[in-house]
Amino acid sequence: AFLQRRYSSIQTLNITWEASFSDFGQASQFEARVIDETMPLGVGRASLDVADYRLQAFHDVMQHWARTIKALDPNRPLLTGRLSRYRSCLAVPDEYDVVCPWASPDALEPDGLAHNMHVVAIARRAGRFAVIPCLDVPLDEVASKRGDLLRWTGLAGIHGARGIGLADWS
Repeated sequence: AFLQRRYSSIQTLNITWEASFSDFGQASQFEARVIDETMPLGVGRASLDVADYRLQAFHDVMQHWARTIKALDPNRPLLTGRLSRYRSCLAVPDEYDVVCPWASPDALEPDGLAHNMHVVAIARRAGRFAVIPCLDVPLDEVASKRGDLLRWTGLAGIHGARGIGLADWS
């Protein structure tokens, strides 16, 4: 249904993807990867359509959850769970009050110095959401001596975080 809404006909899809499907049922995420294997970096229009589909599907699920929860309890702020991908932060629907990105260098990208605090700016989406990033702790002895937690929380604040969450504290 996603591709049928995006493309007016199977012919238009075939031209855009450089494919030869006889109907929309043949187009799949697997076929998109096969088609784009020969493209520079393995990314072409088919892969972009798959990414758009996944983003929209995630948004729709999050929106369904938010509307259900808000219908049962409209007075409390609604927080996302830990979001471990930049693209997930971009798909959060407006029904949420707080976005909680998981800023782990293991989950996003290896950034032990800043702990990926730029994810706060991404998740804020121009001030549409409050953001409370989740930081990985405990720290090893070396990181504790360097003051990593203090630096990370300071960077979170600079990027506009409303607080921080601490994961795996012991």
